[in-house]
Amino acid sequence: MTSPTGEQLPDNANLENLKKRAKQLLRDARAGEPGAADRLQRVMPAAAKPAAATLSDAQFALAREYGFASWPQLKTAVDERTRNAAILNAGPGDPAALPMLPLRDLIVFPDIHSPIFVGRPNSLRAVEAAGAAGPVFLCLQHHATTEDPQADDLYKVGTVADIRHKSVFNDGSVRIIVEGREPARLASVDTSRGYLTASIEPLGLPASHRSTGVDEARLLFRDAAERLQLPQPLRDELDKPADAGRLAGLGGQYLGLSLPVQQKLLELADPDDRLAQVVQEIERLRQAIARPPFDDYVGRYEMAPGFVTEVSRDGDGLVAACPWDRVTMFPVGEDAFAPKTEHIREADSLPLHLAMPTESRGRPLIYRFHREERGSVAWLSRIERGMTDWSEGRKLAEDAAPSRPSELPSDELLRYAGTYELRPGYEETIAIDRPGLVLGGAPLLPISGTEFFAATEPLHVTFKQNRTKQVLGMSVRGKRINGQYWKIQ
Repeated sequence: MTSPTGEQLPDNANLENLKKRAKQLLRDARAGEPGAADRLQRVMPAAAKPAAATLSDAQFALAREYGFASWPQLKTAVDERTRNAAILNAGPGDPAALPMLPLRDLIVFPDIHSPIFVGRPNSLRAVEAAGAAGPVFLCLQHHATTEDPQADDLYKVGTVADIRHKSVFNDGSVRIIVEGREPARLASVDTSRGYLTASIEPLGLPASHRSTGVDEARLLFRDAAERLQLPQPLRDELDKPADAGRLAGLGGQYLGLSLPVQQKLLELADPDDRLAQVVQEIERLRQAIARPPFDDYVGRYEMAPGFVTEVSRDGDGLVAACPWDRVTMFPVGEDAFAPKTEHIREADSLPLHLAMPTESRGRPLIYRFHREERGSVAWLSRIERGMTDWSEGRKLAEDAAPSRPSELPSDELLRYAGTYELRPGYEETIAIDRPGLVLGGAPLLPISGTEFFAATEPLHVTFKQNRTKQVLGMSVRGKRINGQYWKIQ
């Protein structure tokens, strides 16, 4: 909306000062000052008199003078400018505070658009608090299975990002597209607002940038993108001129690097250093895909007590078999495998900022093997449907038997039985079926006192309870059933 007076909102606008100006405008209008009365009359009904105006009328008039449709819109704009200024001006000992989203399996780099699926209640509240455009602080958690991460569960460097788009789904979850702005250091975490708030400090950029070797790095990256069959929109993007920061971000986001490598990359403050590291990773990836150590991956992985995925060699790839699925997959990165079918077609149909980055790179399914410090493969993670479904399990020794599912007493199982509501008119029932429960016809076996896993299909249920162990709801991740449910009876 264009300002009728041509007046622009100052960059240093202060909400308290604007409130005082609105009150002064109201007092002047009620006192009969012609200038103030005319300003109010422009936004009031023709029959109304400025002397009868309210504070809301004065705030509305002030908002219209600055080109906003309403006072709430003006307030939102000022709040965003205040947060942005705090981020840009913050230094050691003077951290800025932002709503924070802990991420299970994703790192967002500066200058790069990334889609994020948000389903955890705390994270949904953080998105709501951030508003339509953010900013938010995005930080990787150490373990994807941590449902309610605290400060010690998070890496100390993350990314300040702006929300560019938000979509709300029927189950209450949200999909946002963010644009990374700059890396920042996590100083502290506050949980008192019902969501995580991060106090952050800038990493501090070097005084000058070398910005050398960008064209050579772009050509090397372009060649690697062709060999790795990365999404076509990404390959098209690499044909365009780009600075070191954006090129390093594209490499970190879409090369399928392991999360520890991505995190170390993000922690480099100088974009030129990040780009140099990406070039090294491209060379390493090319060698890893050409000669993957297949024997390291073969074995049995316990994804949950009593539930095993068996990985075996199959020609130039691997086969991952479980009771409800059998997947043939091929190397797509260091210690990373994915099915060849569908992923290129699916990714190439999407704009770059809509294709899933990092682990999935637009693929519907990916397996990643993780190593211990001494280098041996120790566990496997399975990520499906854009990282909204995931599971991970430790590698079993050759002669080791799988763990037995936990055994819970009948009165413990009885607490979980009942009806749960996703939204009005959409309900699911939990029933007892010893030694576990049943949801939607799928038998659930207990992993712990509050977690259950289905061995017949990808389905994981975590029950939520208060301090008195009253069951409040359940978090469900699966293909047929997914979302946050609240117990209604």
